[in-house]
Order: sequence, then structure tokens, then C-alpha cells
Amino acid sequence: MQDVFLPNAAVKMADGTVRLPIRSGEKMNIPEAVVTLGGGATNAAATFAKCGYSTLYWGSVGLDNGSEFVGEVLIREGIDIAYMHYDEKKPTGLSVIFLDKKGERTILSARGAGADFNALDVAMLETERPDWLYMAGVGGNFRKIREVVAGCAEARTQIFWNPSGAELAQPNEVKAILPKVTAVMLNREEAEKVWGSREYVKIFRASLCPPILLITDGQAGSVVRQMLPSGKQKVVRSQIYEEQVVDRTGAGDAFGSGFLAHFALHNDLEAAIKFASANSARVVQHIGGREAVLGLSVRLGELPMVSRTI
Repeated sequence: MQDVFLPNAAVKMADGTVRLPIRSGEKMNIPEAVVTLGGGATNAAATFAKCGYSTLYWGSVGLDNGSEFVGEVLIREGIDIAYMHYDEKKPTGLSVIFLDKKGERTILSARGAGADFNALDVAMLETERPDWLYMAGVGGNFRKIREVVAGCAEARTQIFWNPSGAELAQPNEVKAILPKVTAVMLNREEAEKVWGSREYVKIFRASLCPPILLITDGQAGSVVRQMLPSGKQKVVRSQIYEEQVVDRTGAGDAFGSGFLAHFALHNDLEAAIKFASANSARVVQHIGGREAVLGLSVRLGELPMVSRTI
């Protein structure tokens, strides 16, 4: 997907809506337009590649100039596009993103070919047998999700799932998938939709809780829970790195992929959270969700966190 950022082009109204300061039929010059590659899967892939992992992108694009742009960027970053599907009927996805001075964004998104997950061949899993699959939003297509989950089980591929709003609108379907994945990332409001509670203890003690659950909570930081071999649960509450925010787009992708990139290699919960937080903090200082992702060799400052076993 291509992202077109328009910083300070729109005006936020008192009622919370966003409007363009222009009359119908007129032309308006804007101070800046930034074109980048976007989308949860490609954002996450950027982190994995930067951290030295063999990384492939598994998604759909159109057969157009947009797909050429997507392919060129991914190849430049060392990401394999052998399994990128080209749709002859639908265009490559495009988002127009209005940014305000605080880094908050309003997004108009036409997913195009990127919304068609049925075209993706699950045989890829058997052929490549990846260690991990980072599964971003799949447009609420649970038939495809179940097919992918089954394919991962056959290939012994672990799944890190970051469901989209379309998936979360079907909480019973989400709950049916949770026991079959290794890790899930949600924000606190999304977790409440799934488990019907904002209380972490109730969520962590729910029967349908995956082995690793990451819950982000904006400026309040994050809470990560890991099921231990003993049957007990390790819970880590962490603050965030305070940085000047230019663009919040991709902050969650950077956190989730940063966590997995570190945890898959070191199996250290606290260190993985620290790297995830740093990756997210770095990304929001730049326009675009992937331009400034970190490598694992970066030296990190202290990050307040509390760990306990329940």
C-alpha cells in the first residue's frame, strides 16, 4: 500500500471532525506531500529485515505503478517479494493521511488489491516453512485466517497476530483463533472488546488467552503477559520512551514487530518490551511507519518497568 501524507493540510474543528479549508471546485496549494510505503505487514517487514531476519512479504498488490513502487522499496530493504500476488483487476492500495502538528492522523484508505486475501496461496507455508508469521489485519476474512492457521500448524510456524478492527468486530471468531496462535497484540480498548473487561487480571486469567499477550495503552505504556512452563504467568508493566511525536502512524506495528524481532532471538520478555518501545518511539519521530525502524544492535536507555509472577 502507498501512503500519501499531507502534513497540516486539513483543519480540525471543535466537534472533532477534520475539514479542508477550500470550497468545492477550487484548487488549494499545500505545503508538503510525502509518499511512503505503508500497511501493517510491510511496516513489520521493515523491522524484521533491519534486525537481520530473512523476511518475505506475503500480500496482494495491483498490476500498476503502485505495485512497482511497493516492490522497489521492499527489494531495496532486503525483503523477498517472491510471494507478492499481483491482481490484474484491482489497483494497489492507497491511503491519504492528514497529519496535524501533534502527530495525530486522519486516514482515507482505499485498500484495493490489498483487501483480497483469498488470492494468497497457503502452499507458501509448506514450501518456505518460516519460523514465524506476523499476521496483520486480514479484513475480517476468518475463512482465510483459519486456512492460514492450519497451514502454519502443518509447517510448525508460530503466529504473532495483530488483528484489525474488521476481525475484532467478530469477537467470537477471534476467541476461536486465540488458542491457536503464540502471541497476540491489542490495544486496551480492543482487548475489552474481546474479553469484555478492562481489568488486566481478568483478561490474563481468561481461558482463551494466548501464551503471549501484548496490550498497549497509549501514553500509559504497555502490559505484556507470558504463560510460563510452570503454569504461572509473568506480567510486565512498562512505561514508554518519551519522544517528540511527528506522526503516530505505524507506532503499533513498530511495537509488535520490535517485540517479536527481539523475543524470537533472545526469549527475554523485559528486553523485548524495551526494544519494542524504543522502536515505536523512534518511528513516531518521522513521517511514515517504517522509515526509522531500529536494528537489534542499538544501545537503549533505561525504561521503567515492573515485573511480577501471578
